Amino acid sequence: MAVAVGVRLGVLAPKLIWTVLLLASVCWTVAVAAQERRPEATPAPIATPADATPADATPADATAADAAPAETSGNDAAPVAPQRPTTPQRSARGNDILRRLQREPLTLFDWGLANLERDLHRASQRLGEEDYASVAPRSSATYRWRDGRIRLSASFFVPAEARTAEGCVAQFRRLVGALVADAPQGPDAASWYLGSAFQPSGHFWTSRFEDTGAKLLQVIDLRVSLRAPSYDKLAGDTRRIDCSGSLDAAEETLRFEAIS
Repeated sequence: MAVAVGVRLGVLAPKLIWTVLLLASVCWTVAVAAQERRPEATPAPIATPADATPADATPADATAADAAPAETSGNDAAPVAPQRPTTPQRSARGNDILRRLQREPLTLFDWGLANLERDLHRASQRLGEEDYASVAPRSSATYRWRDGRIRLSASFFVPAEARTAEGCVAQFRRLVGALVADAPQGPDAASWYLGSAFQPSGHFWTSRFEDTGAKLLQVIDLRVSLRAPSYDKLAGDTRRIDCSGSLDAAEETLRFEAIS
């Protein structure tokens, strides 16, 4: 009997082993399939600083936030008033013209001619006030391209009895004296004045500008005109007399011209 039982177990053992292996395989397959069908977990969104509520926020803050009006669009939006340019913008635009002017060259010739015109105007107006002239004097400083000289011109409107050669010489002397009033007085006053007119403050002449005043005396003329005022012209008196010369010219070297 024992032999029969052993023989029977020997026959059934392989079948039991295969049955156990088959069941294990089926269980593994079922477990894998169940894992694949399980939905993936969605990660929770990360809170940003804007979404987060401050820990120290008060109920009043929350209420104010809830009461804030929603954004409007289209015709519901309130019109926005135009804004004035800020001061820095206006200042930047103003600096543009200053920078442009700074890039423009200014020669010593331009500087001196402008000074001569200014000084001549002031001096002639002062003489007109001293003479109680009914018509203000007229003056100009111009560069004549045709002969390369500078002409200073001053016209005074005086009565007929004052429009003489002697009267023109006297007015010429007075005008020169007014121009060089601030210069060191002496025979070189006129040349000193002209040199200073063409020399900006703080500018030092180099060797090529030696004797500037003396050289300018040779190319700058002053012309004084005594003209008829309007009431004399209406009466038919249009006579005019001119006298011209350098600022240091002697009376006998002045040039005269009478125009009727």
